[in-house]
Amino acid sequence: MSNKFIDKLTLQNFKSIKQLIDFPLNNINILIGANGAGKSNFTKFFTFLAAAADGGDRLNRYVIEKGGVDAFLTFGQKYSQLVGCNIKFNVEKKPYEYGFMLTPTLQKTFRIDVSGTDLHKNIQGTSQTNIDGEIDKHIREPLKKIQVFHLNDTGDTSPIKKQVAMNDNLFLRADGENIMGMIRHIYDKYPQHYKLIVSTIKLVVADFHDFVIRDDAYVQLEWYSIHNPDTPLLGHFLSDGSLRFICLATLLLMPDGLLPNTIIIDEPELGLHPHALLILSDLINRLSLKRQFIISTQSTEFIDFFAARDIIVVDKNKDGTSNFKRLSDEELGNWLKDYSLSDIWGMNIIGGRP
Repeated sequence: MSNKFIDKLTLQNFKSIKQLIDFPLNNINILIGANGAGKSNFTKFFTFLAAAADGGDRLNRYVIEKGGVDAFLTFGQKYSQLVGCNIKFNVEKKPYEYGFMLTPTLQKTFRIDVSGTDLHKNIQGTSQTNIDGEIDKHIREPLKKIQVFHLNDTGDTSPIKKQVAMNDNLFLRADGENIMGMIRHIYDKYPQHYKLIVSTIKLVVADFHDFVIRDDAYVQLEWYSIHNPDTPLLGHFLSDGSLRFICLATLLLMPDGLLPNTIIIDEPELGLHPHALLILSDLINRLSLKRQFIISTQSTEFIDFFAARDIIVVDKNKDGTSNFKRLSDEELGNWLKDYSLSDIWGMNIIGGRP
């Protein structure tokens, strides 16, 4: 069964990705590879895409905040004169296509330019970009439902532990800052989903009993311990792995209406026990029947819960650019009879090693 949102992606001159032509994306796409190979650049593109889809002002603010055009062009302006993109995707089973070409300006920002590029095709279903970079609403809104999550900051000043407005619940933010706003909303409107989230967290976080639900205008992550169910505890009393799993379980068990079309997660395995990885992978595999995943990982254990066809190996070419290769169940058939995916990765049969 396939309900993938993004069908194929073409990229030109984006960070270490010099050229990626009509690269197919499945319902599950797990990026593996050495540090610096380009996994993060692939996932960062979708944050860049969201800024580009919103038009010139937001794009330029984003580019300036991240260091200017040289931070995005492959090897900088000296070697690359444009960033090109073409994304083929599906909305309610109808195919659409959106593309752009960005050229640098003297102000170290980008100008959206669609002239003279084969990355932006004038076909039925393709969004047309005007001079200000605005795109049709029926294209822009679905593209906003590609969400990148970085739930790795679990320190004392983590956004996950901060107070937020109780009504901050339209979608889970990239850093998990409004996690308690989302939990409160699910508690109020979707009690069965709330019960499932709580029961799933209990499978991993041994001390967890329930969330503290308050009617205050501002809320923060609070919970009850199974050993002392009458005393509210703050998120500071949870381990890093427990805090991260709470965010992931809430995300992956949300009602359909709150879920992104494509869920992008950076290293979800950090701090998780092997038993937690088993449950996390099961949640991903189940939800992949309805949503699309793009995940970067460094964990050999994590990939063993998925099929070879779910894995994309990222390697560094000799010129410093990134190469992407999807594994095949058929090509690895004989190896998989005797070895796991993590074994094959460790033996450097599939690449993705330093």
